[in-house]
Amino acid sequence: MKKKWLISLATLTLGVATFGLVGCGEPGEKGDKGDNGKSAYEIWLEAGNEGTEEDFLAFLKGEKGDQGEKGNQGDKGDQGEKGDQGDKGDQGEDGLDGKSAYEIWLDNGNEGTEEDFLAWLKGLNDHTFGDWQVFTDGDVPCEQRMFYRICEDCSVIEWKNGDYDDHDWEIVTTEPTCISQGYDTKTCKICGKVEIENYTPVSSHHWETEYTTNKSFHWIDCKDCDATKDSGEHTTDDSGYCTVCDAPVGDTEGLLYAISADGTYAEVIGYEGTATKVIIADTYGDLPVKNIYVDAFYNNDNITSVVIPDSVTSIGGYAFYSCNSLTAVVIPDSVTSIGEWAFSNCESLTDVYYNGTIDDWVQIEFEDDSSGPFAENFYINNQLVTEAKITTATKINDYAFEGFDGLTSVVIGDSVTSIGEQAFSGCNSLTEIVIPDSVTSIGGWPFYGCNKLTYNTYRNCKYLGNEDNPYYALIEVVDNNYSSYQIHEDTKIIAGRAFDGCARMGSIIIPDGVTSIGNGAFMSCGCLTEIVIPDSVTSISNYVFWGCDLTIYCEAASRPSGWDSNWDYGCYSVNVVWGYKGE
Repeated sequence: MKKKWLISLATLTLGVATFGLVGCGEPGEKGDKGDNGKSAYEIWLEAGNEGTEEDFLAFLKGEKGDQGEKGNQGDKGDQGEKGDQGDKGDQGEDGLDGKSAYEIWLDNGNEGTEEDFLAWLKGLNDHTFGDWQVFTDGDVPCEQRMFYRICEDCSVIEWKNGDYDDHDWEIVTTEPTCISQGYDTKTCKICGKVEIENYTPVSSHHWETEYTTNKSFHWIDCKDCDATKDSGEHTTDDSGYCTVCDAPVGDTEGLLYAISADGTYAEVIGYEGTATKVIIADTYGDLPVKNIYVDAFYNNDNITSVVIPDSVTSIGGYAFYSCNSLTAVVIPDSVTSIGEWAFSNCESLTDVYYNGTIDDWVQIEFEDDSSGPFAENFYINNQLVTEAKITTATKINDYAFEGFDGLTSVVIGDSVTSIGEQAFSGCNSLTEIVIPDSVTSIGGWPFYGCNKLTYNTYRNCKYLGNEDNPYYALIEVVDNNYSSYQIHEDTKIIAGRAFDGCARMGSIIIPDGVTSIGNGAFMSCGCLTEIVIPDSVTSISNYVFWGCDLTIYCEAASRPSGWDSNWDYGCYSVNVVWGYKGE
């Protein structure tokens, strides 16, 4: 039952009116003027409630208490004599306004705001609430949203209207430039409201750290506007490089050229100069320079960099063999072939610059595993390549990325149908690659030495694939000293050299569904005496069973057109049975 003093919560005015006493009284003193108080009903409305005064009274009113027992009637007192009536006193001023419910609450030892008082009336102060949650969805500012929170003990829900403080701001700072102010962009994570504040003044120019060049001049650009500084005409030395900006702007002296036998082009055949940075001319005697001849820079320990012009289409064998001081080479997208051992033993080579695309690069014909420019860093149009995305090429040629240590991931597009021999060999930083279903053949040792690459392992074999089939391609074995291996039933491709050197393996089952077997896949498997090739296999490369002595049971009636003519070449002894139907 509510305490008696809560009756005052109805905001009843408790002013006391003065009156004259019976008898010969003195005139009453004039009362003080009462303060103007705020009614509890007004406070209730200001706290976000709606309704009439009757609604408010119903809100405040508690349950009706039990009626008390009727008291005993007292004895009737004797009536006194009636006194003479005194003069009527002056009417006093209005008495003080009654205290509001909130004031009474404070007088009773409570502390807080008017909202705290209303929460006390509702009994909410005893709850342990969680964080405010957004109730209103959609494109509505936080100030117009409803929020709620739930008691962690009894699940009572408290509601409130949103306000500015409910925004959860994410701030992005735009730095000032020479042409625009800086500022902070605030975006509310809840409602998406955007505000701009904290403007900062325009700054000075932000200069590039490298020169911009053309054939005749060099200069430094502002990063933000068209302003330039330090412009000047190139001055070159014997190397053909500008002495100020270090740009290749001329031909290096000492290069030796020759005209082709058919007289249609020129080629570089040697170098007798002293410059360490070499720029090869794009023309000689009005003929395009198309070839760097065999041994052209063989064993030259002096040169440190070479720029090859976009007229060159081929680099001959041993062209830069043992150029031990060579650190950088620029190769144009006009190059389509690189001969054997062309960059072999270039121990200082760290940077390869290519001005084409990844799809152009993978189509270069490298003659052997020592043709390519092994380097830690590979640049496409001056951008360091760590993630290679192949989107249009149909084939990744042999040795395409061999030795590129900086490559960390490769995305092979659906256009690719084959991956060449040792295509990614020696990519020591490569951690992930996806093989799409479009790939139908994989050459030998495609990921040899890629020690950080994550494989899918099954029964002593290592696989790469895609989300739909993680066992799409069997790449290599876990250890070639094991005697037992099993090919996963979902495997489609057995890469070249996959089981090379598994000398203790006595048998292996190629499951139906395998379509391709790469070169040398079962090379030097000395204990393998027989194997069945299902008719699902439509492609087999060369020298698959080199060094083996075995009987091969083929379900195909004769050699399919997709099998290399040397597929069984190199066996010590081989017996091929066509049209095998099983036992």
